[in-house]
Amino acid sequence: MKPVLNIPDFGILRSVEKDPASRELICRRVTSLYYITDDHKVGEIAAIFISDPSLQALAVTDTDRKVLGIIIRSELFSLIGQMFGRELYSSRNISYIIRPVETIYYKRNTFSVVDQISENLASAHNRFYVLVDADSRYRGLFSSFDI
Repeated sequence: MKPVLNIPDFGILRSVEKDPASRELICRRVTSLYYITDDHKVGEIAAIFISDPSLQALAVTDTDRKVLGIIIRSELFSLIGQMFGRELYSSRNISYIIRPVETIYYKRNTFSVVDQISENLASAHNRFYVLVDADSRYRGLFSSFDI
């Protein structure tokens, strides 16, 4: 079952299926199955974020679902919220604003992942992580606040 967001169908937001794995695996911590491909404009992605305030980040992939990075809501709005930001960035390709993201194999044990990212868990800053399969294809997204 795909998660339900309160967003209109923009035709660019995609989703993977939730993995029915055991409770000990990190893929059970996924809070978003949604992703976008890298062939869209900043303005299109801003519209997705505007339409659903609960959506905090989107993974970005190529057409084969290989992870390229992430777009974080707060960073996107900080960028386009600057003076002339909307005019400067809305029509640009999202490749301009994609940031690197740490990827984690989606079938890893949750406790081993917690050990790996333990320094980030103590921070007041929310960090995002993308889960991938053995072929580096997108499988979901979670944040340090989700652990």
